[in-house]
Amino acid sequence: MLTVKELKNILEQCNDEDYISLEYAGYGRELEHGDTFGIGLQDIELLRNRINIVFS
Repeated sequence: MLTVKELKNILEQCNDEDYISLEYAGYGRELEHGDTFGIGLQDIELLRNRINIVFS
């Protein structure tokens, strides 16, 4: 799981104009209302002007 401190450290590397994108890679599982997902540091990719977070 991603901790608040880890997320804060990642966001401090960003500019106010950067974007965060969330990508679902569930491989055949449909999302339903109320589904929750764990996100770890390995799921986050820092790109120019964007943070990509992939969850499955």
